[in-house]
Amino acid sequence: MLATSGLAKTAARLAAPGLAAEAGAYLAEILRAPQTRFVVSAEAAKLRERLQQRLDLDGTRRDLDEELSGLSHQLPAQHGVALAWLTAFGRTLDVPPPEPVLHEAAALWLSETVINHEASAALLQAEVTELLGQHP
Repeated sequence: MLATSGLAKTAARLAAPGLAAEAGAYLAEILRAPQTRFVVSAEAAKLRERLQQRLDLDGTRRDLDEELSGLSHQLPAQHGVALAWLTAFGRTLDVPPPEPVLHEAAALWLSETVINHEASAALLQAEVTELLGQHP
């Protein structure tokens, strides 16, 4: 069972200023749906999957899963452990994932057994070059 107060505190802390109320309303709407599922980025889903496969090959995934389940009522601690593993694994990749993807992959990992997820291939960021003038 997710510790709702810890989840709410974590979500509020990670949310951009001014978006906490909007994010909370979205979360409440999603959780009221009859078949609740969250859409996650394909990049976060792939990162989590790649790390889990690597741990399976090394024979260490069970140890990490046990460590995470030992922290079952301490969501911020669970998130910290998952994030640390994902961050360390991300550093071994040719192109390390951006921090938001690491946090999303950690949240996905921690919630994969309690809520359905659907990976989306939607483009989350893009770089536009050769613009005229100054654009932030």
